Amino acid sequence: MVDYYEVISDLQNAGFFDIVLPFLLLFITIFAILEKTKIFGTEGPEKIPRKKINIVFALITGLIVVVNTDIITIMNLYLSKVSLVLIIMLMFLVLFGLWGGDAEHGPGGWLFGLGIIVAIGGVIWALTPEVGLNLPYWAYPSDWDGPLVLGVIVAVLTLFFLLSDSTPKTRPGNKDFWEYIRGPPK
Repeated sequence: MVDYYEVISDLQNAGFFDIVLPFLLLFITIFAILEKTKIFGTEGPEKIPRKKINIVFALITGLIVVVNTDIITIMNLYLSKVSLVLIIMLMFLVLFGLWGGDAEHGPGGWLFGLGIIVAIGGVIWALTPEVGLNLPYWAYPSDWDGPLVLGVIVAVLTLFFLLSDSTPKTRPGNKDFWEYIRGPPK
């Protein structure tokens, strides 16, 4: 049976994560940029980029950077943080869709506003210990906070539904916030 922890450890000991992956990342990125921008010119009537020059330049640049371990350490830290931010953004979009967001028509209703508040609170709660965000001592829940918060929410919702008027109060000229954001209907 394969022990994946041992395989990863062997790859790490062989320098795969410190040498091979950063080199490939740099080489591919630099080569793609050189191919797209055609900095070294083109050849032939088809205006094809000079592929051999682009390969040599990307290869040399990648090897020079890989030799400098300080740059590799900074790259590894930076890319892991960027990956974390991308995962957080993706999860926020999942929560956006869960709470009533629609890609075509935008967010809708008070449920969406509640969902945004819950999503932001959830992201802060999930990242607090791992990222080093330390909340003040009074922000950590105690034993009696749960029933207290639940009671306040039930009371506010009860008052809202009892005291709200069932007829809409919009006039023909009024637009809500999301109509300003989306623009006129197509």
